[in-house]
Amino acid sequence: MEEVAPGVFQVGGEEMSSPGDCCVYLVDAGDGRSVLVDAGLSTDPTRLLANVKASGHDPKRILAVILTHGHIDHIGGARALKWLTGCEVVAHEGDAAAIREGDPVRTASDLYGTGAVRVEVDRVLEGDGAVLEYGSAHFVVVHTPGHTPGDITLLMRAGVKTLLFANDVHGPFSADWGSDVRAWARSMNRLLAMSPDVLLEGHFGAIAPRARAVAFIQQYLSRPPAGV
Repeated sequence: MEEVAPGVFQVGGEEMSSPGDCCVYLVDAGDGRSVLVDAGLSTDPTRLLANVKASGHDPKRILAVILTHGHIDHIGGARALKWLTGCEVVAHEGDAAAIREGDPVRTASDLYGTGAVRVEVDRVLEGDGAVLEYGSAHFVVVHTPGHTPGDITLLMRAGVKTLLFANDVHGPFSADWGSDVRAWARSMNRLLAMSPDVLLEGHFGAIAPRARAVAFIQQYLSRPPAGV
């Protein structure tokens, strides 16, 4: 567990919670409550919830798990977290069907060699610009398709700083997932225009200050993969 920005903790990741887990972030929502961004791969969230507790938050007061896209390393733990905590599961309409159905191709569970996991999505985000409010945690949803059709980035203000929970900036891409490299490039340019002070990436952790965050996005834009 690590506090990566004021009121924001990384509570999950490859070596932090379970092998194969993406980076899972916790955002303080006040009064011991919290919101998780992504849920990791593992269907056993024991270590993840221990990290939540170590951050000073009550695992039973997780208000929501916001899924940045539909891949299994980001959604695998969501069903267990929902069952254990009663939290709301949130995802974008572009990936919601694949998440609900446990589509082994669209969720990439076939590549990970895991069984498909069906997760009920309680709140389906449409389009772009929705505002999510959970206690003192406020996010603006930025639809950033490319890696998957339902890929989202969460914009959050922490004082004067701009935080972007931008999941898998680095890709990869596959026609099987509905990837679109041109759409991804447009999405990344939108993120650059927001001048993030902290970029909370899906596998590379929190990247700051602004110069490093911007350079991280630019390095991938400068050598995009062949079109999908």
